[in-house]
Amino acid sequence: MTDRALADPGVAVQTVACPICLSELRWDELQAYTRDSQSRSLRLVEVPPGASVAQRRRAEQSAVVICPNTSEGEHTLPIEYGRHGRPVVIGLVGRSAAGKTHLLSALVQALEDKVEMLGLGVERCFPVDLPRHRDFLDQRVLPLFAEGRVIPGTGEGIVSFADAFVIGPAGRERVVAIFDVAGGDLQRVENHRQFLYLADGLLFVADPAALESHEGAVTGDLAFGAVLDLIGADRGGKRVAAAIALAKADRLRFEEPIDYWMRQPVSLDPQVVWRESRDMYAYLSSRGGRSWLRPFVECPGATLHAVSATGGSSQVVRGEEIFPRGVRSSRVLGPFVALLIMTGVLEGRWIADQPR
Repeated sequence: MTDRALADPGVAVQTVACPICLSELRWDELQAYTRDSQSRSLRLVEVPPGASVAQRRRAEQSAVVICPNTSEGEHTLPIEYGRHGRPVVIGLVGRSAAGKTHLLSALVQALEDKVEMLGLGVERCFPVDLPRHRDFLDQRVLPLFAEGRVIPGTGEGIVSFADAFVIGPAGRERVVAIFDVAGGDLQRVENHRQFLYLADGLLFVADPAALESHEGAVTGDLAFGAVLDLIGADRGGKRVAAAIALAKADRLRFEEPIDYWMRQPVSLDPQVVWRESRDMYAYLSSRGGRSWLRPFVECPGATLHAVSATGGSSQVVRGEEIFPRGVRSSRVLGPFVALLIMTGVLEGRWIADQPR
């Protein structure tokens, strides 16, 4: 192991799967690079011999590693990605019209709120890749929350690496990588299979507006079925953890039991989460939305949640679609925290321990 090796002294040698090409990488054998601000070319980070861990961390801040497998083209990963064991990979699944893009933006904004995360048992939460995180804030979070502008959705059939965070109790942190999975035509797209092979948890975003149409009630979200079919085919039937978020629940805030749960804080109590999942299951079933519940049937320990990313509907004002009353998200951390517990990032008994 060289002075430029990425693993800290005393950390066991480990392999990390590249989410882009699936190569198994020995993190201690990779070297750190930084990108030149002018030419954008990569240059090797030089760490003086005998440098302390703190000195090396400072020198390697915002650095990347180069994946040696170029079959998918040259690609890099943040240096922090492989420093906390094998990362936990979570994907948000659903069509853009379901509110997935706004939910993803609200989730990243909530992860910025360290006070709220501390209340949920998370002692440490910080972005893995600061440049990527700042870009996400500038392009999605700030326009939505500071300006009240509607954010364009992810294109059909696209899988993108949105952001990643180091999350967990001090001393037991894990990297949690968040991917955005869009569209109902995923069966015809090949490159997304690599991400799905690594996925530990999936957050399915359901659109309550679809329940108002006969077609939506019958078919649910085609992206749900496409992803579940691919997981079964590509992973030999191995299942992943799942949480179903009924997005835009503010539109149903006067209906039972949505009205009750929208007034409740996010809970870590498995009994409370089980009751919410039970009520949401019954609500969707009674509204002809049983096809939306396939992840709950096929994935172990699945949960259901009422959430709102924006707190209200958008309007077109002078040719621009905005939220005229501003944006106020509610309960967006619920399904994400459920996945953190089901994937072992946080400790706790969960819905899998409760009777169905």
